Amino acid sequence: RGNESRQMNPALLNANVEQLVESDVEEETNTWERDIEKTWEIPENKEGDKKRTKFLQRERRKRMRLTSNERVEKGMVRYLYIIIDFSEAMNDRDLKPTRKLVTKEFLCGFIKEFFNQNPISQLGLIVAHDKQAKKITELAGNPNQQIKTLEETTEELLHDGGEFSLQNALKVAMGSLRHIPPYGSREILVIMGALSTCDPGDIHETIDNLKECKIRASVISLAAQTHVCHRLTEKNQWQLQRYSRQGKLQGYPNVPC
Repeated sequence: RGNESRQMNPALLNANVEQLVESDVEEETNTWERDIEKTWEIPENKEGDKKRTKFLQRERRKRMRLTSNERVEKGMVRYLYIIIDFSEAMNDRDLKPTRKLVTKEFLCGFIKEFFNQNPISQLGLIVAHDKQAKKITELAGNPNQQIKTLEETTEELLHDGGEFSLQNALKVAMGSLRHIPPYGSREILVIMGALSTCDPGDIHETIDNLKECKIRASVISLAAQTHVCHRLTEKNQWQLQRYSRQGKLQGYPNVPC
């Protein structure tokens, strides 16, 4: 009986051995190795909650914050019209050689990048000058043709000017975008150097119509911020970017490429 009483329970012995092995492994494991633990293998506490749940959620939120500013909407078919101000204001030489030529160079790079990131999307160009607006390209997916037409139009209208009409340009873009199927994203990018807009009607009504058609508008201003541009971007919950002469003319706000 004395020998039998000194024998340990095999189940208890195995449990003790496993605990010792696990403690040794935890001591030898680096912190960065512990981060890759499989969450479904983490034991539960009495309340049924996973251990370290709060830590994992906090780390996930941190990663999302770091990447949110660089997020690109992939997998969405985008339909974008770019409205280019070709008015007299774009002949100013505060950007060398002129605002018009700098804008052309910027757009050539932007168009390539847009189709690199959105290969099945479509883009069109609208120029506005002499109180009028016209499409120089329809919505299409050929970047080379878009760039070629832009360069030819810039050369043709290099010394033209007149006044800029934002309302007429928005109406031209809206006329095509309103027929886009609901699975596509309808977008307008305005690049303007004028400080005013000469419109035939109520531009605020046109801005309201854009919202009804679910068309988002962004503006890159080469001059100062204007009230009408601020209202356009605010109403459509998109972005207004004002160019700084100390900086560089940069890409589509947050996105859009």
